[in-house]
Amino acid sequence: MLELARRTGVSVAEGDPEAQQRFEQEWRERRQLTAQRTEQRQSFHQALLQQMEQGGEGAEYLKGRGISADTAIAWRLGIAGSRLTIPLNDASGQTVGFCGRAIGGQEPKYHNSTGDLLFQRNGLVFGLDQAAEAIRKEGVALLVEGPLVVIQLHQAGFTHAVACLGTSVSELQLQLLMRQGMKHLLIAFDGDRAGQAGTERLIEQLQPQLVAGGLSASVVQLPEGQDADGLIRNQGPTALEGLIASARHWLEWRLERLLAPLLITVGSPALETLQAVELKGHALIEQLPDGVLRRSAEQRLEQALQGKTGTPAERQLITAAHVFEPRDATAQARAERRALRLFIHAPECRELLQCLALQDPASRLAMEWLSSLALVAVDGSIASMALQLVGELPGAVGVAIAQAVDPGPDVIALLRRDPQSELQALEPIQTC
Repeated sequence: MLELARRTGVSVAEGDPEAQQRFEQEWRERRQLTAQRTEQRQSFHQALLQQMEQGGEGAEYLKGRGISADTAIAWRLGIAGSRLTIPLNDASGQTVGFCGRAIGGQEPKYHNSTGDLLFQRNGLVFGLDQAAEAIRKEGVALLVEGPLVVIQLHQAGFTHAVACLGTSVSELQLQLLMRQGMKHLLIAFDGDRAGQAGTERLIEQLQPQLVAGGLSASVVQLPEGQDADGLIRNQGPTALEGLIASARHWLEWRLERLLAPLLITVGSPALETLQAVELKGHALIEQLPDGVLRRSAEQRLEQALQGKTGTPAERQLITAAHVFEPRDATAQARAERRALRLFIHAPECRELLQCLALQDPASRLAMEWLSSLALVAVDGSIASMALQLVGELPGAVGVAIAQAVDPGPDVIALLRRDPQSELQALEPIQTC
């Protein structure tokens, strides 16, 4: 704003000479800080490039983390003393500060620049300058805990990953994400206690927006003790794709956490436990608007308090109607969903359908499950088995199967009568 006013010659404090003078002084300080950060970034980066050519602990650290030279260059990573330097850029790509990551046993592990005119921790979304295009395209942001995790996820193809330098999201950070078109937030904090607690705090913080309907969110449940980049390094990108595809709706995840003391108790839970869960459950439900979700949550709470755990399908609150679908679904995505329903209702096409290269992780995993069912089906009919499976596969995978099982009687009749016409509609999908 200050730079724009300066360039256009507009006075931001017309009629107030002292305020105008303060504006001019702040503008000069910002310019000096910007030049300083740019010079520091270049110096740190050159030092790392030298180590990458000649050897050094910074280069070895990146190699151990699986970060390639191309990625280090793209993100302008650097080295300063015994710390890896990560430029903290604003949404326009301008470096406003740095995050230093210890590459030895130093403490603290992470150290951010102190706040000043350019950098405020709660006003920056790390990686947004790199992730903006993917977020605008899909309407989805993948929120993780740290800058290095963001960088490694981008390297693995998850280009909508960002971080907020902690486990809280300020109102300004949320606005920055939503300005880029974010409609759905995937929360993928670490799978340890701190990460789970951070997820719960974040959902509580965002609940007014989530309930109002301007934002949706789901939780990517990482294995205990792992973060997203560790999962990718150990098991490959498909492991994270699978977890994203089966991410839990925020309300379902939160209610499961709330009811957990009733499920893990041996025998009947203590009266104090029942009362505490009931109190917290009603407090949560009171915040929900009238509708299907609220009624489902009330029923789930009542059953849990009565000791009725139910089947996985009965415990699943969120149906297909409540699962976020990326806006402007592509012809490829629509064709992949049609392939799933054809696989279920036209057994004679299954061999051909298994040769399709599905791109959507949820559709790909759904096809794998359906293919496994087809191997054990006695008469070739897998619809009923697939419907039973839905309850075991929460999230987008279960929804994809449920929609494919029951697209409507008219569609099912058409698929069985003329499957070849449906096969022709799958042209956007490439074969393996």
